[in-house]
Amino acid sequence: MSFANMKVVRFAPWNVGQSTMNSDFSCSPGNDSYKLPCAIRFTRVFHHAIQLLRDKLTTEQKSRVAAVLPTVRWNFEDIDLVVDLQLRQDLPDISIARQAVRDPAMQITINRETLHDSAWGRTSFGAAFLSGDLRIHGLPPLALTRFIPLMKHMLASYREALEQFDETSNA
Repeated sequence: MSFANMKVVRFAPWNVGQSTMNSDFSCSPGNDSYKLPCAIRFTRVFHHAIQLLRDKLTTEQKSRVAAVLPTVRWNFEDIDLVVDLQLRQDLPDISIARQAVRDPAMQITINRETLHDSAWGRTSFGAAFLSGDLRIHGLPPLALTRFIPLMKHMLASYREALEQFDETSNA
C-alpha cells in the first residue's frame, strides 16, 4: 500500500471521536499510568507527548534528525490513527502536520499497546521490530543513529504525558 493511498484520520484534540476507531473507544475512570489507555485517551496523550518531545530535544538534535527525516508518519493500526510529524531543519522544530503529508520520509506502523509496553519497559522496540509488531519503512541505515535517541526521548515523553494526563484527570 502506498503512503498516498492510506486513509488518514486527522490528529487533533478537537476531532477525537470522528474517526473510525474500532474498539476500546470508551474510557473508564482511573489513573493507573501502567494501564493501556483507551483510544480517546491515547490520542490525547500521544498529542501531548509530541509537545513534550519538542521541549526535550535540543535545537541541534532536532536539526540533525530533520536533515534525514523531514516527515515521520505514525500509523496506529489498532485505532485507525495516523499522525504525521514535520521536522524542520531551518527552524529546528517538531510539529504535528495540519494536513496529511503526501509522501512521508519514514513511516512507523505500530499499535498503541506496543508503544505503551515499550514506554513502560515491558518490551523493547527491538523485540517489537523482530516480532513484526513494529514496522519501519523509509529509514535510511545511516539515519538509524539519529532515530534511536529520538525514540528514547519519545518513550520518555509518552510516559510523562500519560502521568500528567492521569494527574489532571483526577484533579
